[in-house]
Amino acid sequence: MTTQDQPNDQAGVAPERNGETKSPLNLGAALLSFILPGFGQLTQMRSGAFVGHLSLYALAAAIPFTVLYFFWEGLPPRWRGDIAPVFLLLPLPFLMVLFSALDAAYWKRGEPSRMRRPVRRLGIAIVCICGGLVILLPMISAAREAARRMQCANNLKQLALCMHNYYSNYGEYPPAYTVDASGKPLHSWRVLLLPYMYQQKLYDEIRLDEPWDSDHNRQFHSRMPSMYRCPSEKDGGLLRYLIDRYPNMERGNLNCSYSIVVGDQTVFPGPKSTKNGDITDGTSNTILIVERLVPACWMAPTHEITFEDASLGVNASLNGPGSAHAGGCMAVMADGAEQYFSETISPELFKATLTRAGGETAFDFLK
Repeated sequence: MTTQDQPNDQAGVAPERNGETKSPLNLGAALLSFILPGFGQLTQMRSGAFVGHLSLYALAAAIPFTVLYFFWEGLPPRWRGDIAPVFLLLPLPFLMVLFSALDAAYWKRGEPSRMRRPVRRLGIAIVCICGGLVILLPMISAAREAARRMQCANNLKQLALCMHNYYSNYGEYPPAYTVDASGKPLHSWRVLLLPYMYQQKLYDEIRLDEPWDSDHNRQFHSRMPSMYRCPSEKDGGLLRYLIDRYPNMERGNLNCSYSIVVGDQTVFPGPKSTKNGDITDGTSNTILIVERLVPACWMAPTHEITFEDASLGVNASLNGPGSAHAGGCMAVMADGAEQYFSETISPELFKATLTRAGGETAFDFLK
């Protein structure tokens, strides 16, 4: 029988029997509680509390994991590297140990665990939070992708502006690549745009009279300006495919998301330059730069999209236009306007936007 002078055993206070106080929790059990969350409750024959606390720890740890995962997903690919999401689980055992240590410390002092009192309220709160996250996370992910797509469009607009500035200086668009006296390709058009994107120092360090993969120029493969990479791009099997196809290229060199389409009918017929007067279809109807499905080295002069591959459509060829954006890719027209092309666009219609003088003059979906 419980009186006001006797502690309540059910309340978690150790009762006095025959003048002796029951040992609340020995040191060994307290140490073991660092290994198994809730072990203190289990050694006290309080299996219900053990299960309850263990469930609470797991739910409480799920929230930091979710936050860490979406933080990791939002990092640029060059920062994520090869870290798998499973490694984000590593902080969870430490959080569970911390909760268990706090609980065991109270029992070691012979006091009821203060973590037991709000357990029901906290458990309900965690369940509500997790339920809210299940509803909100898809919306957050969609908003994040929309922001990435907007940043990708901005990258393309900036690249088009750099090309127009080049045009203002030379009276023509940059060639797809430069060549030496024997006609061997040396550098990509991206290198020629460096002075127009505040990268004059990098431009001066590159030896333009040597090939892009010479002993000296190879050191710049990893120093690509961030403007050349789409924020939605993720490493995966497509990169491994390209590495297998070009074994001399290192994985870190496959970093550029944007390409031009090279062909006699496009704005970039190889080492030759074109002018706005050559784009008789209209600059608003002709693609200037487009996303590529598989990244390439930004300095490589010949790893561009060919007119034949691009004519197959969006996301239709590993060497053609495409992106990590769901259902299509971004491009910028010769007049500087960005445009999203769905992968459902017919190859014939998409091919018409690639030609500079094919006779097509108006596209309703571009308006």
